[in-house]
Amino acid sequence: MPTLEERMVENIDDLEARLIEREEFLDITPQMSEYIEMMEKYLLKLEERVVKIEKQMREEYIPIHITAN
Repeated sequence: MPTLEERMVENIDDLEARLIEREEFLDITPQMSEYIEMMEKYLLKLEERVVKIEKQMREEYIPIHITAN
């Protein structure tokens, strides 16, 4: 599965070739192949958001030390 960055720079011929390859490999319709492509892209974007939020939380995290007497 290509990364989000790779998908952004690929040309239409590469995309169509990947869609056709998926159709043949999974024996699915062109519409299903396009749907899977859309879902892969969505998951990659979601992963990117999660990584960004995790990084932000690490940077903003202020540890609280509790001491007991």
